[in-house]
Amino acid sequence: MNPSRRCLITAACLGTCPAMARGEPLAAGEAGREGAVEIDVSALAEGELRVTQWKSQPVWILRRSPQMLEQLQAPDLLSRLADPASALEPEGRTPAYARNAHRSIKPEFFVGLAVCPHAGCVPVARLKPGPNPGRPDNWPGGFACQCHFATFDLAGRVFRDKPTDRNIEVPRHTYLAPTTIVIGRDGNAG
Repeated sequence: MNPSRRCLITAACLGTCPAMARGEPLAAGEAGREGAVEIDVSALAEGELRVTQWKSQPVWILRRSPQMLEQLQAPDLLSRLADPASALEPEGRTPAYARNAHRSIKPEFFVGLAVCPHAGCVPVARLKPGPNPGRPDNWPGGFACQCHFATFDLAGRVFRDKPTDRNIEVPRHTYLAPTTIVIGRDGNAG
């Protein structure tokens, strides 16, 4: 893809990031360009999504509810995914500690680059299961790219027959405390 076209698409799609769309400044420590970024997620409620920045890219942090975690294991969902176990992921796109059913260190927290692997667009959150704008009635909740219609579940796993067969990238991350995530650094994955 032409680099200027990619920049235009990314810029256009960034308006779907709630904090950026409202013009809100990012919290202190969230504008990390190259280094690690420390994020306190203690106030994040179950089912709530937070968008932050790391290396000039939007990053999702989703605190999944028990119902959301249960949905990730549903046989109906698994049969609709292109790569449910991240087995096809190139080296480095998904750290070893996130190659599991929930694609995370701690099941309740999903950390993923909010960038569609197809063309670099920013998918929007459609977390609520069931009928959603432009989604089927059996939508399990997840993320949807408005530019090319790639869809991803609540673990960033791509659905079959979409413009991409790659899952959302999981950045390197670790925990300093139970609710303090450091994006951009590996550490104790336990």
